[in-house]
Amino acid sequence: MSLRVGSRKTCDSLLRIRSRASAYCALNVSLGASDELSRLALFVDDLCEMVVPEEQVRDLADDADNRILECALAGQAELNRARS
Repeated sequence: MSLRVGSRKTCDSLLRIRSRASAYCALNVSLGASDELSRLALFVDDLCEMVVPEEQVRDLADDADNRILECALAGQAELNRARS
């Protein structure tokens, strides 16, 4: 079983990015961008165990990637690394 973890900060970032993308998509005008964002928020909430990261990670150059690592640590996620 794969447990997905997220924080309020990572979910807010996802919704903000998707909201900006929706502004450029003609299809979302007919579907209603706010309805789509609401469905996405509910989907993410159902998919993830929300955690509150207590450790700050500064290992990676991209701050958003560090937030993902913080969620993984807080949720005690197992690390699966792809070999290059």
